[in-house]
Amino acid sequence: MIDLRLWRAALLPIPIVVLVGMFSLQEVPPPLQQGLPPDAFDGEAASSLAEELGRSAPDPRPGSDADEQLGELVRARFSAIGGLTLSEQRFEGSFDGDDVELRNLIGVLPGQSDRQVALIACRDAAQGSGATTSIASTAALLEIANAFSGSTHNKTLVFVSTDGCGLGALGARRFVRDYTGADLLDGVIVLSQPASPDPEPPLVIPWSTGPQSTASQLAETTKRTVSEETGMPPGDEGPVDDLFRLALPAAIGEQGPLIEGGLDAIRISSSGELPPASADDDPANLDPDTLDRFGRASLSLMLTLDAAPGELEHGPSAYIGVAGNLLPGWTLALLARALLLPVAATAAVGLSASARSPAEAVRGLIWAGIRVLPFLAALVVTDALILVGLLPSPDFP
Repeated sequence: MIDLRLWRAALLPIPIVVLVGMFSLQEVPPPLQQGLPPDAFDGEAASSLAEELGRSAPDPRPGSDADEQLGELVRARFSAIGGLTLSEQRFEGSFDGDDVELRNLIGVLPGQSDRQVALIACRDAAQGSGATTSIASTAALLEIANAFSGSTHNKTLVFVSTDGCGLGALGARRFVRDYTGADLLDGVIVLSQPASPDPEPPLVIPWSTGPQSTASQLAETTKRTVSEETGMPPGDEGPVDDLFRLALPAAIGEQGPLIEGGLDAIRISSSGELPPASADDDPANLDPDTLDRFGRASLSLMLTLDAAPGELEHGPSAYIGVAGNLLPGWTLALLARALLLPVAATAAVGLSASARSPAEAVRGLIWAGIRVLPFLAALVVTDALILVGLLPSPDFP
């Protein structure tokens, strides 16, 4: 039987926590002042380059000959940019049951400051031809890198062509883990799916695969920049959706592991969070106008971050948006504990009251714990098989 007096008493912390949450709200940092106009981006040249790359390396499956050929084309383009230093990150993955060799290509253009801004584009395609997704974003990456050739810029600019993005964003995971200048990065822009013939929101994707949030000022600046360059609203989820994103991190895209790894990253996409269907990712569907607008948005954002004098205003380490403010994640955790307190308190009192002795209550707890053991054993066995390589590690996505 539930003790209603105890239940009511255990509810008292809830309004206190709500009051604490109200006083913990933080203002959303304003977007950064916009830098130079992105007129150096040539949309026609990027579209022509995307078509050329698609003909030379069609269907670049992770670790395939086409993927390797596309990597060599990127290497050649990077090498032709004056002042750019080229490096590689080599690693292994598994695609369709086969072990494959993968590599990230990293081009660095030194600036007047050691602080860095990175632009990342995936190179392979696990499905579809890659024409409107990885190949188009690779072409835009190369065109933007070429636009900075011989120019003066404040920060060091990093251009990353990642591999294995269709294998749980392996390239992005390897980049954030092994890149030696990661602690110098002020912001990371991930360009993906930039050439859809019918753009649809969300155009800006800020979600992480972990409990962290990206810098709020980066998200606000990206939304404004993308909206101005595309003439479309960037799309935004409400506080309930943000809460589910924070409670069950399930971000798709390379920005996810980058944010989880401690970087302030954001993804720009012309076809929402999910990749397009294979039939829509076709050379005939490559839209030069969309590629031009999203390429300009990416360049504009790089120019804005390059002109920013200091580090981005992050806001809370984890947050959701509420009524134009930021609600820190720790207040949500506190509220969850306050809501669980009445259930835990009444359950504990009910158990002690129904048991004839403390020993009988302990036996009841042991009985319930034994029923959990098979599931724990299955989890331990699964983790052991993953550790020795007999099962693939289920990296998300």
